[in-house]
Amino acid sequence: MSAQPAYSRPRYSAQPSYTPSITVVRGKGKSQAPQALPSVLVQAAVVAVVVFVLLAAVGFCRVTLTSASASAAIQAKNLDSEIYDARTSGADLEVLQSSLSNPSRIRIQAASLGMVEPEVVTSINLAGDVVTVNEQGALSLSGSAQALLAL
Repeated sequence: MSAQPAYSRPRYSAQPSYTPSITVVRGKGKSQAPQALPSVLVQAAVVAVVVFVLLAAVGFCRVTLTSASASAAIQAKNLDSEIYDARTSGADLEVLQSSLSNPSRIRIQAASLGMVEPEVVTSINLAGDVVTVNEQGALSLSGSAQALLAL
């Protein structure tokens, strides 16, 4: 028997045996690097962005102020309504107080309760009275009490 293997792998070399052929074909036009945008266009774009941002800020401020003024107008309207209600209620109370404090009505009500007018009417003048506090801490109207006893 021979010492040859039954199957052998083909051996590949590390470098390919073929070399690709690359050729450079130059164009017929001028060889130029890409041009940058003109500075006027860049400046115009920057100005446009700044104007847009400013207009957006002004619009936001306008919406905010309009909302605040609408809210203030609603609150003022509510306050006007409350003032009108309070004045109407005050006028109604004045009319009621006037009708209830009418002397002829009071006499009729007193007569229906069995009350009669006093025979003598006396007034006590407390203008010169001095209010003091006694030992127990109670108020003392000494001048008023003496005026009552004199009657």
